[in-house]
Amino acid sequence: MKTLLLGPTGVDKEYVKERLELAMGTAAPHFVLFEKEYLVPEYGDKFFRFLEEEPFRQKEKWDSAWEHLLQDFASFSRDLVVALHTVYARHLYGCRSVVSIDRIKKLKPDTVVTLIDDVYYMWHRTQERAGRERHKGTPTIAELLEARALETFVADQICLQSEVRRNYLLAVRHPVHLLEGLLTHADDL
Repeated sequence: MKTLLLGPTGVDKEYVKERLELAMGTAAPHFVLFEKEYLVPEYGDKFFRFLEEEPFRQKEKWDSAWEHLLQDFASFSRDLVVALHTVYARHLYGCRSVVSIDRIKKLKPDTVVTLIDDVYYMWHRTQERAGRERHKGTPTIAELLEARALETFVADQICLQSEVRRNYLLAVRHPVHLLEGLLTHADDL
């Protein structure tokens, strides 16, 4: 099973990964944090540099990183969860999406789960992560609301264009066992 785990900045997908691995133990799927493992390395651990790029450069980098992910998991036999943002929020331009649904389709996802959270928690996390370095990304509450809404829209588009039948919206603070159930027993729901 291949799952896309979407969510706007500030949702903290890394925390979700840790909780899921703790709950599922050795049965946990292989979990990929797309931006951290595929986009960030090209920028020397400076994701804000990607965020500051022109849209066409962001698209080139995103496409290249996604192709690397496809190569890495082309013959992968374990269940896979790919956590990513489909929308980027930035003070300079608001919200933008540079994802390629055609490339995403090549992964052949079975399920899409979009994580949401209270916008004030999201705002607090992004502020805390940036610290005093505003250039690292400090979206406004309005930008986070927009990003959260757009993530669900892009998730719908991925599902419609990829014929993915399982598309869930899940609050990040639900018990982790709910996400575990979506990943392991989605056909029974």
